[in-house]
Amino acid sequence: FLSSLYQALTAAIFSAAGRSGEALTWKEAEALLMENHYSGEDAAGAAKLLAEIESIKFGGLTLPEDRRVTLLHETRTLVRNLAP
Repeated sequence: FLSSLYQALTAAIFSAAGRSGEALTWKEAEALLMENHYSGEDAAGAAKLLAEIESIKFGGLTLPEDRRVTLLHETRTLVRNLAP
């Protein structure tokens, strides 16, 4: 689940920046979006969400169902905001 969210979010960020790639750090994501004239709010939101997904994924934390639903909704919303 988390890997799919990560892939969807990074693909949307790369697409928004007109680039290709598979992996991004949250800092790189924020910089790419800012360089491509996305709002500071969108760039910071993408960076925060990416950092959260990575933290949960690599932290080995158990992800409750309600948090899964929230993360899915946040990712879906952000991907739509980044679409041209």
